[in-house]
Formats: sequence, structure tokens, C-alpha cells
Amino acid sequence: MSDNRNNSSERDLLQAPADKKDASDALHSSLTVNDFLSSSRLSSVPKSNADKTIEAIAEYQIGRYAIVTAEGLSLLPQGMLNGVKHNWDHPGEFGLKMGMAAAFGIGMRVLLPKAGAARALAGTLMSYFMVRDAAAPMVQAFHDVSGTNDMNVIHGAAKNMADGWGLFAVDMAAGMPVGIGAERLAGRALGMSATGRAFDGWKEDFFTSDKNAVGRFFNWSARTADATTDALAQKLIGRAEETPSLTIDQKLAAIQRDLKPHHAAPGDVNPRMASALDAYLQHKRWHKNQMPEKIDALLGENAALAEGTTPRPTLAEATPASQLRRFADGGTTAGARGSADKPPSGLGDKPPVVVDKPLEAAPPGDKATNADTVGKMAVTVREEAGQVTETQMKVDNFRETVQSPLNQAMRDGKPPLDPGHWENNRALVELADQVRTPEHVQQAGFLLEHFRVANTQLGIPKQLPEIVDLNQYSRSVHKNLMDLLVKNGIKPEEVLRGTNSPIFLIFDSNGAGPYTIPAIKGVTDTAVIVLPREYRSMLGVHVAGVYPHELGHDLIFGDLLRFPENLRDHILKQEVVAKALSDRGIADVQVEVPGHGKMAKSELFTKILRAQANENTADMFGTAIDPNTGLSLAVLLGSLRKPGAGGKSGPGQLETRSMYGREFVDDGNPLGIEAHGIDSWRIKTTAETLRQLSNGDKRVGAYADSLDRLADAMRRPGENYVWANMDQQGQFVSVPIKEWDAIIPHMVRAQLETALPALNGKTLKQVYPDASKTFPRIDALADQMAAAARAGESTVPKFDKGTHAPEDIMSAGLSAWMKAISANPEPTAPGYVKPEILLQRINQVSESLRAQYRDDNFLPPGTLAPASLGGTLTGTVSFMSKTVGKVVGAQPQLRQKFEHWAPRTGIYSGVALTRDLSESLRLKEEEASKLKGN
Repeated sequence: MSDNRNNSSERDLLQAPADKKDASDALHSSLTVNDFLSSSRLSSVPKSNADKTIEAIAEYQIGRYAIVTAEGLSLLPQGMLNGVKHNWDHPGEFGLKMGMAAAFGIGMRVLLPKAGAARALAGTLMSYFMVRDAAAPMVQAFHDVSGTNDMNVIHGAAKNMADGWGLFAVDMAAGMPVGIGAERLAGRALGMSATGRAFDGWKEDFFTSDKNAVGRFFNWSARTADATTDALAQKLIGRAEETPSLTIDQKLAAIQRDLKPHHAAPGDVNPRMASALDAYLQHKRWHKNQMPEKIDALLGENAALAEGTTPRPTLAEATPASQLRRFADGGTTAGARGSADKPPSGLGDKPPVVVDKPLEAAPPGDKATNADTVGKMAVTVREEAGQVTETQMKVDNFRETVQSPLNQAMRDGKPPLDPGHWENNRALVELADQVRTPEHVQQAGFLLEHFRVANTQLGIPKQLPEIVDLNQYSRSVHKNLMDLLVKNGIKPEEVLRGTNSPIFLIFDSNGAGPYTIPAIKGVTDTAVIVLPREYRSMLGVHVAGVYPHELGHDLIFGDLLRFPENLRDHILKQEVVAKALSDRGIADVQVEVPGHGKMAKSELFTKILRAQANENTADMFGTAIDPNTGLSLAVLLGSLRKPGAGGKSGPGQLETRSMYGREFVDDGNPLGIEAHGIDSWRIKTTAETLRQLSNGDKRVGAYADSLDRLADAMRRPGENYVWANMDQQGQFVSVPIKEWDAIIPHMVRAQLETALPALNGKTLKQVYPDASKTFPRIDALADQMAAAARAGESTVPKFDKGTHAPEDIMSAGLSAWMKAISANPEPTAPGYVKPEILLQRINQVSESLRAQYRDDNFLPPGTLAPASLGGTLTGTVSFMSKTVGKVVGAQPQLRQKFEHWAPRTGIYSGVALTRDLSESLRLKEEEASKLKGN
């Protein structure tokens, strides 16, 4: 019937006299080009193959739905123009819609609280009108074509759909600014008077407090919804096999087992938590700004001899006569005062090496990555960090401790974390509940304190947006690694210690620098990473390299790279050490290790590599994620180490020394070697990692070469790497730099190319990103950020989120700062910009780019496409069940979204209601007109 009515109407219009202009215009506006071409009544042109195909598709209902949708979308631009014309032709209706948008904006601000379940409910209910208006044109079009394959009807339905969507878009574009402006004006009006502010406070309390029935109802509703959806989500997702609950003693043993080797945390700490934390961090301070002084004290007057910066002394000068005969035993390592070692090989009768050697000139084309530029960066970092006083950090700690409980009391939802983090929080609550004695606090207090602060800071995202950025950064890196594992057929939960993304906190580390507390089996399923508070203002350049390294402690070393015992010795002894010695012609002679006696040089090298496996692996993982890891180490360590004697305020010299002693001894580290590689050696390790992940890319290779030069130019002078004995002053082990550097390419290759049982026989090189793709992308962004900083701009024009992830921004910020400084003319020349000003500008650019990711949802593991499940029916059903479960489980996060969007959904509700009212009145007028005409 409807088809005949439409055809009849068109026939009447076609046959109308020429002077009936209105009818002619109506026909013209109602016909599309497709109408004209497809109408057999208006054209005798034979149908094309395309027309025949479309008509064949239209024989099926699903085909008609597809055709009308595709054509409606193609006509959307015209539909928007028609929407503008509709509002122009009906100014009264348009004015009323804008008035209602303003009224609803004011009402949402005045009547509703700023946050909470009541606001979320209002936003949810009012979103009905927005969704309905967006869906109505499509629903109507599908209804119109469901019972007919007449192409004229299909074309007409497509046009009506486009017009409906067009009016929706136009009303949204016009109504939202009006409503939001009105809402803000209402907020300002309330804030201008004591009465308004008091009303705002009363309203917040009324809707969110348990002191009254209304507040209790909304709070109960939210809790009930959370509990229900959480239970349903768990049924759909399926719980992982429960780990047997451990006793407090078992958990404390796990903490001691995992953290002492990792961080060298002492066992003899004071039972009070504050003292325990201070003792825990004391060793981290040695790794950072206090390490050079510590080594100076350990080596004493033998420092120059150990490093190889003085000519070889005669035997009479070096050693008491009673011990001279021991030099004939074949030892080659320079020993301690009173020991019987030979001085280091290669010294001969060379003249003394100048201690404060000038920095090497960079080769042509290497202006940016050289010691002079990086030295300026290191000095600036030191000066900026030094401006943050202990008093300021205590004030920040106090402020956030106060802000978070207040903010959480007003919020009615969970912080923006993945569901797995809440399971981890439950485990931490259980651990805290088990703490009963001072000894428990001694061993678990600092762990709980880190997670407490991390969760506190999650509650103040507006006051501490850096925490949001850091956690989004962690989630992005974590997701990329999980995807790579799954892509290679590896189940993350089977190879990683913790399957949640690590969470960050900004903390007073008391000089310890960045560090990680990894996930601990049976205790936590989440690592926590500390960004020292003094670096908070330098987030745009400080995160590069340093924090991919920290993430690596948990994501990679957490059981993934622990070579099986039957492989470890073979790989380290044969594939790494033996090959390195053979390739360089290094004799495997006996070495005197004070406190441990003689051992073969190959054995010493193997023990050092085993002791440093965690840190070396983290450096390689950091480099795979962030090619600027080596540069980041140079800047950070250069800001923490002591300058040479010739420049007290210059950049610190990268260390060529480390320590060993009883305090660091454990089952895998019998010598007690300090876990971190030596500064300059670490930077060379990152350079070699880049080469081996570059697939031969010349740009990556050139950058790696510049990092090698940088490591040599910024290090302390001398010919030896030194490990000072912590148990006896003046004793040490030293190794020629060229010999220990020879280990690097073999160690990196073994790490990257050894097939691991934990990876189902795959290698880390297959799991890591391709540096030939990551480096050019990050380097190009760094060029853009550097140009923006030098021009004084606050962001990068036309930045593409689809090209870059948060980790790209963090990495590019550091190299952008380097590029911006290296482009400086002389300080007295026009265009010179101080490094600290460029740092501020880079931070500003980085902040503007990072802010674009704060609402993004980096999905946790288990949300990959069904294809990864093998394509089986069971796998697909399981995938769908888990996906629905995750959506249901995200109900608290959805409620927060509705909280945020409540004003906008309310504003559009006003527009939609007005349009409904106008349409209803128009239909009634038409009905009345028809009745009157009859």
C-alpha cells in the first residue's frame, strides 16, 4: 500500500501543470541522481551490470539493508546541508532547541552533583534520547525497505536516513556549545556568592553522603551494580586457577627471596617500617648519586692503580717483599694493597694517563649525540633536580595524602585500572590483614607502602595527571608485549610472573633514583615502579629509556628469561665468554679475586654475567622498546656521577667502577657482584642491542656507533674496569676495558637468539619490536618536537595518534631536547636558547601530546581477535564469553564515562525533546489542515 501511495504521489507531481511551481520544486528536492538514473519511467537507457547487481542484492532483505545504509552514508554531506536548511527555514524551532540546550545545561549544573552515582544515572537515562535520535533514521529506513525491493523506495529511504543523520549532526554541533557555555556560566554564577557555594556543597553532600536517604540510595545502587556485574563478569571470564593461599611466613619468605637478590635489600633492618624502607633504599643510593664516593672510600689510595691511570709501579713499590714471590704465579689482575696480584696487563712503561682528558670531538654529522651536548643535558638535569628540596617533597607527600581521601570520598567509582589490578589489591589487603608483628612490618611494610601511595595517587588524576600518563604508558607497553607474545603462540600467563601492567607512583626515593618492585608469586600480581619526586617536572625527557628498563625487570625477567639450569652454564661459558676470549685472543689466565682466591678469567666473567643478568636483560628490553635507552642512561647517570677535577660543575663522568662483597651474595651470585653493569659498559650494551635488532638499517647502526663514542667520551679515564671489595678497604679486581667490552656482542646475541623453552622454542628477537621501524618513527617525532620547542610552540601540529603510542612520545622527548640544544648557536649569538628553557618547552610539548591518550583504553591481555584462538567453535565461544564478561566487568568505568558525559547527554536531551515537540505540533497542524480541507 505504501509503495502505491508513493508512486501515485510522484505520478501526480509529474503530471502537474507547469504553473504549479511548488509541486515541481517538491519533486526536484525529493529526487536524487540515483532516482533519475534508476527510474525506468524517466530513462530508457539500458541497465548497467552494476544496476543489475544492485537489484539482485535488493532481492534479499539483508541486501536492502546494506544498500540503504551505504547510500545513506554517501548522501550524508547533502543531509547535513539539508539539516542546516531545515533549521534556517524553521527559526522558531531552532531558537527553541538552542534555548532548551541552554536550559538543560544550566539545570544539569545546578541540580546535579559534580560526580557520583546520581550524576551517572542522569547521564545514562538522558543518553537514551541521543542514542534514539542517532538510531531513528536507520531504524525507519530499514522499516521502509523491509517489505519491498522497489529501488525508488530504497533510494527515498536512503535520502531520508541521510537527512535524519544530517539534522542530528547539525543540532549536536549547534546545541552542544550553547549548552556547555550555559553550564559553565551557571557554575561561575554559583561560585561567585557564598550562598551559591554553600548550595553546591549541600547538593554534593545530599547526593553522595550516607547521612541521608537519597545519598544512601545512590551509593547502595552503585555498590549493588558493581557487585552484580563483577560476579557476572567473573562467571563469563572464568577465574584463573586459584593459587593456594599462603601463610604470612610463606609470603615474607617470597618477598625476601625475590627482592633481596634483585635490589640487594638488607636483612638486618629495624622493625619499624620507616627504618626498613630507609635501609631498603640505602643500597639504591649507592647505585646512584652516592656510589662514586662509596667506591672512592673502598679503593682508597689504590684508586689510580686499579683504574690503570698510573704507570705500572715496580714490584718493590707495589708490594711488601714477603709477598713478591706471589706475582710469579701467573696472575694478571691488578690486586689490592697487600695482595699478590700482577698489575693490569697492557700498562707496560706507558706515561701516566691524563685523568681529566678532554671530551672527544664528534665526527662530522654527529653533532647531536656527542659528549658535549649530552653533558649539557646532564648538568641541566642535575640542576633542575637539585632545586627540589626535601621540604618541598615532604609538603607534596602531605598534600597528596590529604587530597586523595577527600577526593575518593566524593567519587563513586574505581580508578581507571584494568580489572586484574583490583584482584591484586585484594591480595594486598589480605597481606596487610596478615601483618601482626613488628617483624612482619619489617619485611612487608615497605611493599605495602608503595602500593598504598600508588593507589592514593590514582585517586587524584586531575591534581596528578603525570600518574595517568605513566600508567597509560605502562599499559601501552604491556599490551604491545602481550600482543607480540600471543602472536608468537605464547600464553602470557604461562611465562610472566605478573600478567597485569605495572603501576607507577611518584615517590620520595631519598636519592635512590628510579627502581622497581616486581610482581612476587603468591603475594602480588603487579609490579610497582617508582619515579622519584624530583623528576616529576621533567617527565617529558626523564621517562625515555629509564622506565622501559624498569618495566623490563617485571615484564621480561620475571621468569621469562631465567635460562634453565642446564642451558645457563653452557650459554654463558661457551656461547658468550669462551667465544669472546677466543675472538679477541684473550688468554684465560688465573685471576686473584680478593676474598675468594684464584679463578680462571672465564669463570670470573661468567659469574659477573650471572650476577648482572637481571639488569642486563632490563637494559636490552628497554632498548628494544625505546631506542633512546642508552642516551637516557648517559643523561641520568651523568647528572648523578661526580664531575672530573677539571670542571666541578660539569657533567659527571660515567663510572668505570663497581663493587662486590658479602652483602650482595646469594645463590646465583657467590661473589656478591653488585647487580648493575658498569655505566659506560651499559651504554655500549644498548648500542649493540640496537645493532642486532636493526635488520641492518644504516640509520640505526649510525646511531648505535654514536652511543659507543659517547660512552667512551663521557667515562672516567683509565684502561680498566674495577670492582672494589666492600669487605676489605683497598682490595679490588680489575679487568682491561677492551676485554670486558669484548663480551658485549656475544652476550647480546645469546640473549636475543637463544631459543627459550618459556617462549615455546621462540627467541626474544622474535618477540621484541623491530628497531628499523621504531627508531625512524621516534626520530621523526623528535625532529618535530625539537622544532616546536625552538619555535616556542606548545605542541606538534597535525600530530597523528594513529601513528604513535605513548611510549613514542616519552622516548622522542629526550632526543628532541638533545636535537634542540645541538641546534643552538653560540650563547652570545641571536637565536640561542638556554638548555633549561628548551627543557621547559619540550616538557610542555610532551604534556600536550600525552594528554591526548588519557582517556584511551589499552586493553588488558585476552582481548585479541578470535583468530588467535585457533578459529575453533569452542575458542570462538570462549572468546565471546570473555569479551562480554570484560564489557560487563567494565560497568564501573562506563559509569564514570556517563558521569563525565552527563551534561552533554542532558543538553542533547533538551534538543531532542524540543524537536519531538515541534514535530508533534507540525503533524497535528497537518492533520487539522487535512480535516479542514475535507
